[in-house]
Amino acid sequence: MAKKNIVIFLVFLVLAILVYVFFFGKRENKHFVCGVPPSQLRINHPNFNPNKGVFNPPYKWRKRKLNVNFIDINDYDLMVKTLAVANLWSKSANIKFVLTTDIFDSDIRISFRGNNGYLSAIGNSAEDDIYNAKPTLWLENLDHQSEEEFKRVVLHEFGHAIGLEHELQNPRSPILWDSSAVYKYYMDEYKWDTAMVDNNVFYKLKGIKYTEFDSKSIMIYAVPAFLTKNNKEIHWPKELSNKDKQIISKYYP
Repeated sequence: MAKKNIVIFLVFLVLAILVYVFFFGKRENKHFVCGVPPSQLRINHPNFNPNKGVFNPPYKWRKRKLNVNFIDINDYDLMVKTLAVANLWSKSANIKFVLTTDIFDSDIRISFRGNNGYLSAIGNSAEDDIYNAKPTLWLENLDHQSEEEFKRVVLHEFGHAIGLEHELQNPRSPILWDSSAVYKYYMDEYKWDTAMVDNNVFYKLKGIKYTEFDSKSIMIYAVPAFLTKNNKEIHWPKELSNKDKQIISKYYP
C-alpha cells in the first residue's frame, strides 16, 4: 500500500512540474532582445536571447505611464532627447515614458555606458527580480552615433520595452533566404555556426500575435540582397511604419 501511495505521489509530482513548465516556464528564455547589427552584439548576459510588428501579449504593461531612469549618465539634455524619441510611440499608443531620478521608482532603467551593445528586456519582464535596481535597456554610447542611427535604435529598443519583438521572426515573413549564402555570410563575418544562424535568422516565433509581414517596421533588421534567392533587399528603417503605429495602438488603446 505504501509503495502504491509513493507511485501516485510521484505521478502527481511529475504532472505538477509539467503544468508549471507549460504555463510559467515560457517567459524565462527570452528576457532580452537586441536592436543592432550582428557585428555589435555582445552576448555576455546570462539571460540574453536575440530570438525574439510581432507583439508578445504576456509582456504587455498594465500601467500606461512608465518611469524611466538613466543609470550611468548625468547629461540631462541626452535624457530629454532620448525620451523625446521614445515618446514617438506615444503618438500612436496610450503609453508614455516619463523621466525619474529615483531608481527605485523606475520601470525602465537605461545604461548608456554599460558594455552590452543595444539590448532591451521585453515589456513587463523588466519588472522581474533579476533587474532590481539594474539596467533593463542598453544604449551603449549611442550618443556617439549619427542622429539617424540614434533615432532608429531608440525607437527599436523602446519597441522591445513595450512588448514588440523582431519582425524577421514573423511567421508570415516572405523572405526567400538563400540558406547557403546566409550560413557562409554569418560564418565569414561574425563566426556564427549553423545553430546560431538558425536561431537568429531562420527561427520563426510561435504562440504570439502578429500582423502581415512589415518590411518597413522599426523592429526589422536590414537584409542584404545577396542573401535572398530573389535578390530582394531590406533597408534599415528610419522611423515607425504605419503598421507599427497600428499594432501598438491596438494593444495600448
